[in-house]
Amino acid sequence: MRLKMKKLLLLLLICCSFTLHAEWYEVEGEAIIIDGDVDIARELAVRNALKQALLYAGASVSSLQSFNGGRILSDSFQIRMDGEVRDIRLKSESIKLDKIRVQIVTDIVADRNKCLSAGYQKSVSLLRFGIRHREQASYGGIYNINESFSRLLYQSLRKNSQTFDAREFINQNIGFSGSSLPLRGNLTGQEVKQISKSADSQYIILGTITDLSTFKPAVNGIAKIFADDLPERNFRLNIQVFDGFNGSLLFDRNYSKVTKWEFAKHRIVDTDTLKFWRSEFGQSLQLIIDDVLFDLDASLQCKLVEARVIAVDGNEVEINIGRNNGLKLGDKFMIKHTGSYVDQFGISRKKETNSSSEVEVTKLYDQQASLKTTDRQPTANVQIDDLVILN
Repeated sequence: MRLKMKKLLLLLLICCSFTLHAEWYEVEGEAIIIDGDVDIARELAVRNALKQALLYAGASVSSLQSFNGGRILSDSFQIRMDGEVRDIRLKSESIKLDKIRVQIVTDIVADRNKCLSAGYQKSVSLLRFGIRHREQASYGGIYNINESFSRLLYQSLRKNSQTFDAREFINQNIGFSGSSLPLRGNLTGQEVKQISKSADSQYIILGTITDLSTFKPAVNGIAKIFADDLPERNFRLNIQVFDGFNGSLLFDRNYSKVTKWEFAKHRIVDTDTLKFWRSEFGQSLQLIIDDVLFDLDASLQCKLVEARVIAVDGNEVEINIGRNNGLKLGDKFMIKHTGSYVDQFGISRKKETNSSSEVEVTKLYDQQASLKTTDRQPTANVQIDDLVILN
């Protein structure tokens, strides 16, 4: 979906606290019309445009309620960060071939001070997803669907996310263990941290397609006469996001769609073709990608902005985020020393200590920055791989 945003108006709410602002946003969104259902396509276009407007405004949605005729049906539209969408109006729509384009105007109130890190993009890399039951991919010969889906999700992160600086698509099979995926091997916290370091990213996204099975829906009575011979196909996905700096699991969510598989039974389907992605099944996968992007943005946009120290020279340190991540000259960070020790039971434990040194950005590059201590004194015991946290 291609979106274009233009901020129209900024109002200070006199009756509220000074941290609350109301802003009007004009947003364009597109959606594919499937099986001639314009109403569903219109709702998807409006819904997706609204998601992006909310994230652009520095707010995140807790529920997308129903709307009709360009207006929300409920009185208020509650969002996290003590904000709300006051109004949505459908300004215009146009249909060309199998696409609908809508333009909406929405009035958003959000408490920006509740999420000071929302304006910064966190570095992230994505590993190629796996398929739990590869035998299910034999129907249609879609053994490459995990790579096709992973790559499209990564490209969407690069293009559409307001929260992430997508740095690398790691096209490798790497097993991992998680609360819902015990069958993919055992990727330890230490291994997550190593992948994070190699990919120069704070967050690592992993996933597994857990179900690709096909089935024939039960049809009774006269409906059998008109039923086609095409099966339905499941697509179930688990996605996990790890903090690469400490190896902890931050996000674990499942997604699923059941859609008609419209290709002939013995046909080998190329999942990298436009024909596949414009099919009903391919369109359902794009809807999942849209949901994943929004959930990731909403869940992680308010996480602390952190970066890794990559060089130290006197009172100057280099870190691995920069202009692409929203850093500005004068931004201030606190230094956090990292290390580990082995306890009395032989278990390795991490250790983090906050430093009293404050550093500020003095030089900016695309993916790194130079910082100096604010008191111009040498940094105390700062080492490569220590962390800095936005102050």
